Amino acid sequence: MSNKIIFSPESSIGNVSAETDDEFLFKCFVDHPALASIRDMGNAKMFLLGSTGVGKTAFLRMIEKNENAKFLELQELSMSYLSNSDTIQFLRKIDVDISFFLQALWRHVICIELIKMATNIEGQSDAKGFLSKLFNRGQEDATRKFFLDFVEKNQGNFWNTIDETVIEVANRLEKDINAEFGVEIQKASARAGYSRGLSEEKKTQFQQRAKKFVNPSLLAELSKVINGLSQYLSERPDKYYILIDGLDEHWIEPEIKNTIGRVSELVEI
Repeated sequence: MSNKIIFSPESSIGNVSAETDDEFLFKCFVDHPALASIRDMGNAKMFLLGSTGVGKTAFLRMIEKNENAKFLELQELSMSYLSNSDTIQFLRKIDVDISFFLQALWRHVICIELIKMATNIEGQSDAKGFLSKLFNRGQEDATRKFFLDFVEKNQGNFWNTIDETVIEVANRLEKDINAEFGVEIQKASARAGYSRGLSEEKKTQFQQRAKKFVNPSLLAELSKVINGLSQYLSERPDKYYILIDGLDEHWIEPEIKNTIGRVSELVEI
């Protein structure tokens, strides 16, 4: 006969959500093969897919409790800044594919947060110490150089919050686009039917001019940074996890959210 479940009078059950009921979550968690898959660094699967209430967030909480992990809160990404940006709206109105920029932004944020966690960088002085201590510029290889250059270029941003990082990267794009299309952006912002009034020839010209700022090279450069970061982390005994919950929730308008990245491997639970 199976053991009966007994609750004492002092038991308190019923937090707003089950995954935040820490008293019972960590004591009563039932292991599942999906947890081992998602924790395995050698496994390409990195997305949890399942119906509401099956335990996706509980899995992430278990990783957070037992590993070097950081939750990346989507609400802190300031993606509404992108939705409200006149520059981004201009690019969308002239049908420029901004998916490369959005994916690069996503990777940039994750790189910054992972480097901060793995190196304990919290400010500019920490970044300088990290650079001088760990890398001999005369002996670095090409892969490591991209990682080093990324840290050096962003050393003033490692104490930023996530939303400040998003805004800082978006501002770089805005500065470039405004220098190229300043008057046109003002027209597009002032007139609702701006894009419909453009001839196909004019729109094509604008698209060609804008593509140099939002092209695949953004992803290629960050891929090299990620390779260098991976090389650095492979030399360390610890594992590090960036955890993101609620990707299917309404944290940004669907048209922008769906261009940020593609789900390649899923762990179903």
